[in-house]
Amino acid sequence: MAGTAIGAGMLALPLVSASTGLIPVIILFLVTAFFAVISALYAFEANVAIKPGCNLYTMASRTLGRVGKVLSAIAPLGLFYALMSAYFSGGGSLLAQYV
Repeated sequence: MAGTAIGAGMLALPLVSASTGLIPVIILFLVTAFFAVISALYAFEANVAIKPGCNLYTMASRTLGRVGKVLSAIAPLGLFYALMSAYFSGGGSLLAQYV
């Protein structure tokens, strides 16, 4: 959980959390932690079912078919776009303060 909490989200989380309140933030954190654990367990289960040395795309194609392979190729692109947007947004506001 610490690895997912440190990164681009650190730029926006304090601002959003301050306006929301402690109890809703704790609930959202627990829900997020639950989904992170469930997704890790699903990935582990697929990894155990497939022979060693296979990557994410091979596991997706063997367990979910062609649609799963395409979605597993597109999903990281969405993640990278969101991370890039968060870094540019947070970094731009920091740069504007210093300039």
